[in-house]
Amino acid sequence: MQAINDPEKLIFVALAETDGGLEKRIFLHFYCHDNSIEMIDEKTRKPFLRRIRVDHLTKKDFYVGSRLLIFGRNINIIDYGDSKTKKEL
Repeated sequence: MQAINDPEKLIFVALAETDGGLEKRIFLHFYCHDNSIEMIDEKTRKPFLRRIRVDHLTKKDFYVGSRLLIFGRNINIIDYGDSKTKKEL
């Protein structure tokens, strides 16, 4: 795994649909160099989904307002997670 300050990491704030039909706010990390993602619960700061590769997604799929289906969960990106991601996109 890369360091926390990975220059190829994009961070977003998103809403993830849970099993009960509720929405949970998460931080969605996308690692451009290997097309992997990681989801962290915003409230508890615990992993919602550990880092895993997703070949069907690319950098162009990640933008504010996009709706993604990742491992059967609907993910709605609602904001940028940091200024670097906002500036880059």
